[in-house]
Amino acid sequence: MSDLPPLLRVADLARVLGLSLHGARAILRRREVPAAKVGRAWIVRREALLAHLEKRERAERAPEPSADRATRLLASLPLPRRRRSLPAL
Repeated sequence: MSDLPPLLRVADLARVLGLSLHGARAILRRREVPAAKVGRAWIVRREALLAHLEKRERAERAPEPSADRATRLLASLPLPRRRRSLPAL
């Protein structure tokens, strides 16, 4: 990844991420990767893209919570209070 230029355009981002131009623009609009819009062009810093890729890789490697842990968590939550009904008119 060190062969990337310091500033990337949408086409560069799409190539690195394996996306279409439309997909790369969608990621930028959703602010998943920090970028700046200069006129009509998006500019992404290489460091921001590398940080995004590391973050995405960590999220993919993170273990999913086990069912037992989720069940214990749900059981520990307080039950919602019942609303009192209004008297009939």
